[in-house]
Amino acid sequence: MLLNPEDAQRFMTTYERVAIAVHAVNNEQADAGPTACLVNARRQLHDNPERLDEAMKHLREHNIPVDPDVIEALSQNKLAEWIHIKDLKSGAIFLNKEAS
Repeated sequence: MLLNPEDAQRFMTTYERVAIAVHAVNNEQADAGPTACLVNARRQLHDNPERLDEAMKHLREHNIPVDPDVIEALSQNKLAEWIHIKDLKSGAIFLNKEAS
């Protein structure tokens, strides 16, 4: 799947904010690298879906905006169905769980 640049940026911005908030509500330092931070947050959201509510509360308290469509996808745990492969000038490439 190829997302246009605006949708890819919207997704990644919100996902990164949620990932950092997941670490913050757990009183953890964010992982050193951005990829490790995102992977750890995805694991935590998958294992404990209530972490999304905690992260959202943290983001609201700090007036950090997020995209509601991305939050909806995260709340339905659709995140595990896609893997971010590569950013391009024309967008971003994601692979679905069937690898097509």
